[in-house]
Amino acid sequence: MNRKEKAEINGMTYEELLRRSRFAKIGDRMFHHERGRYFKQRMQESRRRVGEEEHQRVSKLIGWGL
Repeated sequence: MNRKEKAEINGMTYEELLRRSRFAKIGDRMFHHERGRYFKQRMQESRRRVGEEEHQRVSKLIGWGL
């Protein structure tokens, strides 16, 4: 993972992280190797920070359909 990729992940809001994880195309490089581990870590930290109520609101907002 390079600095640009790390900065991209760090700059994402919880909604952007959730949207990316929910709607990523199969094989999305963001979820491979070190990037994938870092994305997962940031996603977990962000979810803890926003809390369950905000997670549910964002989850309903973005839905599952494309």
